[in-house]
Amino acid sequence: MSAAAATTSGVRQVSSLFKVSRWAFFATGITYGFFHNRGLYKQAQEKRIADAYDRKVKLIEEAKKQYAALHAPKAAPAGGAVNWEDEKSVEVWFASLEK
Repeated sequence: MSAAAATTSGVRQVSSLFKVSRWAFFATGITYGFFHNRGLYKQAQEKRIADAYDRKVKLIEEAKKQYAALHAPKAAPAGGAVNWEDEKSVEVWFASLEK
């Protein structure tokens, strides 16, 4: 009568192997999710660090270009002073006299 009562009340007996397997799969899923999330977090953090570094490098290069543009050497005027100790400067001066 107990077997008939169990089927009429809607309660079904589940084997112990099924119960243990269900909890084992649940624990495995939780463990996998934990380690997978940790790996994704680490990748995202490395990407943020790399992006910040690239942004700083870009700003430094831009600043160097602006500095070079502001502090570019100015061309000497055509009849300007000649550096007599520099041979090239003297040669340029003589060449300008020949013209």
